[in-house]
Amino acid sequence: MAQINGMDNLFSLRRKILILLMSISFVSGLAFLMVSITTFKNDKIAYIFETNNSLINNLSNQFKNEFKAATLSAKSILVTMTPEGVFSMGSIAEDHAVDAIEVYKISAMDKSLNRVSTISKPGVSHLDAETISARNLIAQKNKVLSILSDDVLIVEKLQQGTDTMAVFYYFKSDALRTFFEKDKSYVSFVVDSTGRIVKSDSSLDVRYVNQNFLPSFQEIKSLGSSTLKIKTKDKKNWLMTSVAMGYEDYYLISMVDEDQALGALKSLTTKSILIFAIIFFIIIIIGVFTSTVLTSRLSMLTAATRKVIAGDFNVVVAPKGKDEITELTSSFNKMTQEIVRLMGETANKARMESELKTAQAVQETLFPEPEVKYKEMHIKGQYISASECGGDWWYYSEDEQKISIWIADATGHGASAALLTSAARSAVSLIETMKVQPVEAMSLLNKAICSVSKENMMMTCFLAVFDKKTKILQYVNASHEAPIIFKPLEQIKKKDLIFLNEVVGSRLGQHVDSEYLGAETQLESGDRMLFYTDGVPDIQNPQQESLGERGFIKILTTAHNQKLNFVDFAEDVNTSLAQFREKSELIDDVTYCFTEIT
Repeated sequence: MAQINGMDNLFSLRRKILILLMSISFVSGLAFLMVSITTFKNDKIAYIFETNNSLINNLSNQFKNEFKAATLSAKSILVTMTPEGVFSMGSIAEDHAVDAIEVYKISAMDKSLNRVSTISKPGVSHLDAETISARNLIAQKNKVLSILSDDVLIVEKLQQGTDTMAVFYYFKSDALRTFFEKDKSYVSFVVDSTGRIVKSDSSLDVRYVNQNFLPSFQEIKSLGSSTLKIKTKDKKNWLMTSVAMGYEDYYLISMVDEDQALGALKSLTTKSILIFAIIFFIIIIIGVFTSTVLTSRLSMLTAATRKVIAGDFNVVVAPKGKDEITELTSSFNKMTQEIVRLMGETANKARMESELKTAQAVQETLFPEPEVKYKEMHIKGQYISASECGGDWWYYSEDEQKISIWIADATGHGASAALLTSAARSAVSLIETMKVQPVEAMSLLNKAICSVSKENMMMTCFLAVFDKKTKILQYVNASHEAPIIFKPLEQIKKKDLIFLNEVVGSRLGQHVDSEYLGAETQLESGDRMLFYTDGVPDIQNPQQESLGERGFIKILTTAHNQKLNFVDFAEDVNTSLAQFREKSELIDDVTYCFTEIT
């Protein structure tokens, strides 16, 4: 036997495999890259918010403690003040938290400030409180916070008899010094609830602060303890963290430039793209290798199929691997070997016996039992040969999912037609093991018939495949008589019959490259079908009058309208045809098969 080891490139399939692999890897890689970058960005922002929130919360708590200590210290000193506002002690001891205290009397007439007394730690110079006017003090509230360089100024109004006094006390805050130090990754602000900036980072230009940050702070409805992203008027994104200072409605705010914070993201993105490109290149190499291996084996099958089409059934394809293509290769080899075996057996029998006896012996094995009752379908058929050997053939089979019905009519009748149906039956037995769709099954059978007949003999054929679960009937017609569907109506006429004639292809054996189309229809329980060959309407009575299509349909409708069960319905048709014929000789083989969906 000739062995196929050559390789033809199936470029179209190879391209499809490569495109599929590249598309899947590119889309999945791109999605992974985007998710990774987004996750890193979100995690980085969350880390910044968490770190800054923890930092300024600690500083806020530290300031609260410093303010509490300064307040207690100031109160302990103020209790020594006389009703006239004069301190009894000369200076503030070093262990006090407050550095200096100044007392001013607020004029009832013009609200001006008049210093009454002052006290401070040794070496601490008095600060000029005139920078804060009494008008602003009274207009804002009873307590005011101001940050002067490293000193924190607290201003509180105090009622001393009939006089309103303004007490200024100063203390140095380590928390604020840390918050506003230069070597840090964030920009610092102290603001009040109206968004007014009390103190800003010294690294920022005052005009820039007023133009960009001040409007943003004023637009925020509630500062509180929060983290959010804001955009200043210069279109820069900032990560803002705020927390209450613990004194009136003043807040510590840290701002981080988002672009600077995410600077590492660019490096990560570049490295990720490089890694993705390397992986994508490796996948392409693997895809090229895999597609080459797969398509080379399919090329071998294609070359072998061409030889079979040309009539060389001795071709063998060497199977490689343990996958579906290997299984397909084995099935192909088995099919060609079986065809060769069957053709060899047929030739041997033809040499050993006469053509008639050989054809009779072969044809006896072609037909199934005349009646079978499956769970989903009841089948009852009839075959009458016009001579010792006929060219008609019908067959059915069942698997777990489907019931298949074949009916065929070879050109003429006699030994040659019988041998052709024998080859068809053998090919069908192999085709059914391949689990192919009806259209492909008909195409394979056509190639087998062409190989056997060399396009000198042809046959019509109809294949119906019934899905037991969905009750859908798929069918392919190779120029055969269209089967008829009987719906379970009370009374039917010809117009109620359904003929399956939507698709009709070439006869089998006419052209090796004939193409066939499939169709399908939905069946229901109680539906009956009739499959038949053209010999049925050609039946003649003793007067040599043909039954014809009209007479045949009349017999069918009459039997149906008697409301008989399936078996009686089939027997009634058999009886009516026999009565019309009256034992006249047949001019053609007669084959028909009834089915009923249960």
